[in-house]
Amino acid sequence: MRKILLLTAAAVFAFASCTKENKQTEDGPKTLTVKIGNAETRAVQAPGTAIPATLSSGIIFLIDPSGNVIGSSITLNVGQATTTGQVINNVSSSARVYILGNVVAGDVSAVSALTTWSAIQAYASDIAAYQTTLYTAAALGNQAGVPAGITVTSTTEANVSINLTPLHARLELFGVTSALYTDPGNSLNQTQITNFDVIGVYVDSYYPNFTYGGGGSGTLFQINQAAPSGGIGDTGTWPAVGTPPTMTTGPNPSIWGYNVAAGSLPRLVIALTTIEYEVSTDGGSTWTPGTDITSTGTYYLTVGGYSNAGLTSFERGNIYQITAANMTFSTDNLHTTPNPTEIDLTITVTVLPWVLVNTLPILE
Repeated sequence: MRKILLLTAAAVFAFASCTKENKQTEDGPKTLTVKIGNAETRAVQAPGTAIPATLSSGIIFLIDPSGNVIGSSITLNVGQATTTGQVINNVSSSARVYILGNVVAGDVSAVSALTTWSAIQAYASDIAAYQTTLYTAAALGNQAGVPAGITVTSTTEANVSINLTPLHARLELFGVTSALYTDPGNSLNQTQITNFDVIGVYVDSYYPNFTYGGGGSGTLFQINQAAPSGGIGDTGTWPAVGTPPTMTTGPNPSIWGYNVAAGSLPRLVIALTTIEYEVSTDGGSTWTPGTDITSTGTYYLTVGGYSNAGLTSFERGNIYQITAANMTFSTDNLHTTPNPTEIDLTITVTVLPWVLVNTLPILE
């Protein structure tokens, strides 16, 4: 029998290049050996870095040219595949190979039973199920986003090399820093924040599900102007320190990090309290305590978008990191609701003349 060697590269983030697929040249059943190289097993530290994800489990799909799964899916034996290789008998040389890694436990049975490539692409898992996992435990799939073709290299062997990348994206916040505010209408008027606590970081405008084709599905989760409740996020109390006050210690353990589906443009809403600030009317020479913002109230910072050129949606396999130096806010950015809708209103008033009414009296 011919022997086919399936060399699957280490699961890597989107920094790895995609291997070109080659057309099959011979038909007939083959013996397929699946081997995983350089699997990562080391401990993971936060925040995310450009290191391979850890492949702990996997599902192999053999797909025919018409898009149907050949037979049943095959459980990837990670331990065997990283040593001697996992052998699959009687594989058609026209088969293509798609591998899913780290499928959340609750979806393994349903995903394994999928019978077409289109169904695999469309199957959606709850992105919330991946919030308690570290970023290297991301769900994985073929980097190219399509099944890989088998390349026949001799009369007895063939091989295919597959890079696996995360099927979703990640958003990380490193910290929050206060900044001086200067009134654009009068540069002598300034405010500076002297204290604040972060009490919540919430993800806004995200798809609730990610698909095994690498996209998002479902109705976008929108906080709108309500107090954040449910959804993806963290609550706690993280006091700011230093001058200017800065909060750089999140729960992850040193950041706030969230796995999010690709295809949308997730944003952050940050809740603050215990805010203290000072006001100057002489360009910062003297300061007095400000009173317009109450230290016992809850205020929100809303990320409305990103200034990165061309960033209109998050891509799978990318970690989008916001540093404390880039997350700077002033009193002008604080609002009593998320996603504020304050607008400039121009009022035009027209005084109409009296209207004369010829009134006809009735005498009795």
